[in-house]
Parts: sequence; structure tokens; C-alpha cells
Amino acid sequence: MALELFMEDRIDDFVRVFEWLKQDANKKYHIEDGLPYYELPFLEGTYRFVRIPMLARAIDSYIIDNVYHQSFEIYGEDINNIESVLIRDRKRIDNEITCDVQIEGNRGHFAVSLDDIDKMEKSLFTVFIRYNEYQLINIKRILKNKMTYNKKNVEFYTTVANNLGLAIKSLE
Repeated sequence: MALELFMEDRIDDFVRVFEWLKQDANKKYHIEDGLPYYELPFLEGTYRFVRIPMLARAIDSYIIDNVYHQSFEIYGEDINNIESVLIRDRKRIDNEITCDVQIEGNRGHFAVSLDDIDKMEKSLFTVFIRYNEYQLINIKRILKNKMTYNKKNVEFYTTVANNLGLAIKSLE
């Protein structure tokens, strides 16, 4: 898509795509026929939606009997090639846990015992889904849902107290 913009001499749009990829932390996603897309808010027509390989979003988490459970939704062509969930130290790749994962349709679930977590060295970790033997994607945790409706910005968000909140602001 970026190459097509460049070839059409739409250099400003070409540059905006890469600036948007780098700077926009809260990208909008679009799911169509089980396939994930980025929604580029500044482009129209065939360029508005850009296909991405896979998308996973956290749904719910809970702890029962000292086991952490996480459910998520997942979209993409390679759902049938998902092998595991990998919880990996951001700095030391030898400090990690691999978890079994169950996928049913576009829903997934994994569990990890707090005893296994306790055996790991203290650090910050990233949670990945491993597919096609070596490819990794993050599980997104989307805390805000923003939309524009009738000249208002409408945003559902997580409050400081971890409750669901709603903010409505005028565009004018």
C-alpha cells in the first residue's frame, strides 16, 4: 500500500502512513471476514484499511486456585498455526515461560500457574502468541475505545480505579 502511494506520487500520504505507524499508540482496528486491518483515519477508499497478518486482543483475565487465566480474541490467516503463548523477559530471552494455548474459532485462552511465575527472575515481560513455528505477535490490551458521533468525541475508557468510564466531549 505504501509503495502504491509512492508510485502514485502521493508523497505526503506516503510519509503520513509511516508517521502514523510510528507515533499513534492507539491505532484503530477493523475486522472483516475474520481478517484484521489497521484503519488509517487520514486516507479514503481502498487505502483506508491496511491488512495486517494477525491481531490478538485481551478479553478477560482472572485467577483461580493460584492459576492466572487470560482469554483473548484473535484474527488472521494463521489462526490454525498457533502453537503457544510465550511470556518472555524484555531483556533476557532465557527468562521465559511457554504456555499451552487453546483456540476455538476466534477465541483463545491460556493459563499459567503463579508457582511457575514465581520461579522466574524479577523483570518486565512481554506476552506473545507464537505461530508458524517462529513468528510472534503481542496480545493487545485496549483500554480505550474512541469514536466520533454527531459532532462529539465519545470514549469508553478504564478509570484509575479500574472501572469502565465514559467521556463525551464536543468537537467544536
